[in-house]
Formats: sequence, C-alpha cells, structure tokens
Amino acid sequence: MKVSIIVVNYRVPKLLRACLQSIREQVKAECEVIVTDNASGDGSVEMVREEFPWVHLIANPTNDGFAAGNNIALPHATGEYVFYLNPDAEVIADAVDALVTYLDTHPDVGLVAPRLINTDDSLQKSVHRFYSFWDTLIDNRLFPYLFKNSKRLKSYNYAFWPHDEEREIDWAKGAALMVRKSILDELGAFDEQFWIYGEEIDLCYRIKKAGWKIVFFPNAVIRHHEKQSSRQHSTVMFIQNYKSLYLFIRKHYSRLDFELYRARAVLSILIWLFTFWIKKMSGKKGAAEEFGKYAALFKWHLKLKENLHKPLLINQSAKS
Repeated sequence: MKVSIIVVNYRVPKLLRACLQSIREQVKAECEVIVTDNASGDGSVEMVREEFPWVHLIANPTNDGFAAGNNIALPHATGEYVFYLNPDAEVIADAVDALVTYLDTHPDVGLVAPRLINTDDSLQKSVHRFYSFWDTLIDNRLFPYLFKNSKRLKSYNYAFWPHDEEREIDWAKGAALMVRKSILDELGAFDEQFWIYGEEIDLCYRIKKAGWKIVFFPNAVIRHHEKQSSRQHSTVMFIQNYKSLYLFIRKHYSRLDFELYRARAVLSILIWLFTFWIKKMSGKKGAAEEFGKYAALFKWHLKLKENLHKPLLINQSAKS
C-alpha cells in the first residue's frame, strides 16, 4: 500500500461526503481511506457505511479530540505514507499523487504540505514559523500592514509570502499533511494533550528535531472549507487555540519563554477587549460576539496554570 488517507470527522456529514467523493475521483495512487468519526451522532457514520463501503470506518463512542481520532486510525494504516486530511477539505486534481511522488523522489523530506485554497479559490495561508517571542510581535494582525513596504520583512514574514514556491518550512496547517509512516512509528504520532490545534506544530517540531526536512509543495492543491467543525463551539475553540500554544511552549521551551508569551498574550487580550468594547458601544456588527470571546479568554487566563490541565470540552458521546 502506497498511502493511507486518514480523515477525522465531527458533525460535518455533507463536507465529509464531498471529501470522500474527491478522494474517490481524484486519487490514482494505491491508497486506503480510514475515517474516524468522533461520536458525531448526526448520521455521518451511516452515510459513510452506505455510500462509501470501501472506507475503513471507525465509529468512536466518545469524542476524545482530533489528535486522538487520528491516533486511533494510525494502527490500521498499512501505507508507506500517511496523508492526514480534514473532513472539510477536498482533493483537487492530482494533489495526493503529486505529494506521493514528491516523497518518493526526496528521501530527506519527512513531511510535505500542499497549498491550501479557500472555498472561493483564494489562497489560504497555511505556513508558519515555530514560536519565538520576537516573532509574535511581528506575526499578528497589525504589524505586517504597518510595514508592508519593508523588503526585509517581506522576505521573512510568511504573512506576505504568496505561497507560490517550493520551500523548506517549519510547520504547516494540519488540514492536509503527508508524512512517512516510518517516522510516525519511530517518533510517535500526535500528542493527545493538545486535543485539537497545536498537534501539527508539535509533530513538525519533533520531525525537524530528528533531522528530517519539512517542505511546502505548491503544485499540490487542496481546497479547505476552514474550521467547519470548530465553529460549532467557536468561543471554546478560540480559547483552545491559545491553550494549545501554551502547551507547546511548555513542552519544548524554557520557563522564561512561557512567561514571556503569557505576558504578551494578556497584553494583547486587553488591547482587543478595549478595541471591541469601543466597537460594541458604537453598534459595530459582530463586535459584541468578539468582545465576548476575548472576555472569556481573559477569564480563562486568570487561572491559567490550573486551566491548562482541564479540558475545555468534556468528552461527548454519540448520543449527546
């Protein structure tokens, strides 16, 4: 078997159907497809069984998170490569085959990431550098556009990069990643303490630390209808994003790095709270929702060390 495609689903049956249809229609390489359903309870399991009987389906009785869902599928994978694909993603043309060929012809590359596009075919920026305190001061919503004419910044900051060239990178968004299974067998797959978000950063960090290259390959294109599952718990997932980065920093960096990020995060939260409060008071559409998210995030930070050990979402059964 050349490639095992692993898809973890949570309550997006229509998108999952489109995902599996794209695999069936576009992938020519010898492959197997393994779908883990994380207790969706919405007909997803029945749909896969009826419409895609060739899929190896794992119906979890509880939702133990995205990382765990992928890990449950991995022992069933027999491919030389593992392609992690989100259920809200679709294979475009020969994307999977191109990634397989790339790994076949680049033995020093451990993981390869395709170019992602949005529903409207616009670019979805998906490549990032590993955490550093100074980078967090640059890689945000404001700084790049204040200095958008800086050639030095453009060459360094991925916010300006058009994702149009093959390039060795630190990590890429986990919506679509192909990795050698031998690496997963040696290093371990996703760290389940991340639950969702951050698990791909941690995996890429460990792969690079082991001496492998990670490459962005733009000739392979995947359409990603971003964050369709996580929108069902938008505020919780907003906090989870921060939590996962804290866990990553705590695992791989120093105590000083952790505290510096904590200080930077709290300052940023206070600035955005004030910004969205002003917009809320002026009746700006959507400002109240954003203010509520940052207020919940600030409250979560008040007991940060305690909350890092607590799940944000209690495991859900298929009947919930």
